[in-house]
Amino acid sequence: MLTRNKILTELRSERTTIFVILVLHTVGTCGLLSSWKNLFQMLTPINLILTGWMVFRHIPRRSFTVLLIIGVAAYGLEWIGVQTGNPFGTYSYGATLGPKISDVPPVIGINWMLLLAASHSLLSRWISSGWILAFFGSFAMVFLDLLIEPVAIALEFWTWESTNIPIQNYISWWVASFVFGIILAKLAPVRNTRSLNVLFLVQTVFFSVLNIGIRWF
Repeated sequence: MLTRNKILTELRSERTTIFVILVLHTVGTCGLLSSWKNLFQMLTPINLILTGWMVFRHIPRRSFTVLLIIGVAAYGLEWIGVQTGNPFGTYSYGATLGPKISDVPPVIGINWMLLLAASHSLLSRWISSGWILAFFGSFAMVFLDLLIEPVAIALEFWTWESTNIPIQNYISWWVASFVFGIILAKLAPVRNTRSLNVLFLVQTVFFSVLNIGIRWF
């Protein structure tokens, strides 16, 4: 049973995590819309790794283990996508997301882990069924991808062979998110974690602002 001091320590720790998330994304937004854009682009992998390290401290170890397996599987799916053009379409990664292994940056697995965990955490406030959570969580993931794609292209996270993002990308993103979401929800659900909830909302604002900003700067 948690003592009062341990509870207070954990609350302070999660408050610190939320503060760091807000600072990282605020500074990142300003930096990516400034003349220092190139520098801040190169800091993207560090941002993802630091954010992951901060938020995953506040979920059960079993949930983190399952998310880690999902992250590796997502990396494998991205590798297949880059090599074959399926299931997402034909695309390639730029230098912004850091070092690559077989043309795919490993940090993309962390990105999948963060987005999936944040989507499930926020929606679990209202949804208890694992199947329904995975279903609507997939739409939350597609919503985030719609915001991310224009920014990712502009900041050279990745580029598409076609000038238009193929619809199969969003369909495949939904299906992959649903499969990963079922695995997470059934084996070790991530439930209503404040720092992850904040991360989902902050990412929504972050990419919304950048979507507007990249058209003006």
